[in-house]
Amino acid sequence: MWGSGISVRLWARHNRMDNTASNESPARNQTAAKRLWLACGWLLAVLFFASLWYAYDSGHHVSDPFVDYIGWSCYIWGVLTPIALWLARRLPIDSKTWMRAIPLHVVASVLLAVVQLTLEASAEWLRSRGGWPFA
Repeated sequence: MWGSGISVRLWARHNRMDNTASNESPARNQTAAKRLWLACGWLLAVLFFASLWYAYDSGHHVSDPFVDYIGWSCYIWGVLTPIALWLARRLPIDSKTWMRAIPLHVVASVLLAVVQLTLEASAEWLRSRGGWPFA
């Protein structure tokens, strides 16, 4: 009888610890899942823009290896991503602010696209003129 009381208390303590851990883990899992989705989205954007850039250069018969385009797209979007994330946190789109936030997001998206294309064009110009510092 004495031994079963100890095992019941140990079992109860173990279950309390498991319940506490399981109550905290969904928040951690949700944060990890959000970060994973963000990283996957970022990687897809990088691959998409690198593919567009490569296809354009291939059509003009001046393409480099595809990995160079991926590298430059990673660099460019590595610079632009913090700006986009800052905007998303600063101006969230919800039911109260969507009328003001959506036009600002559209303007910011156009500006980020212009900056991205300008950086890509500058890199292409440097590469084609022989002033490419990374060759």
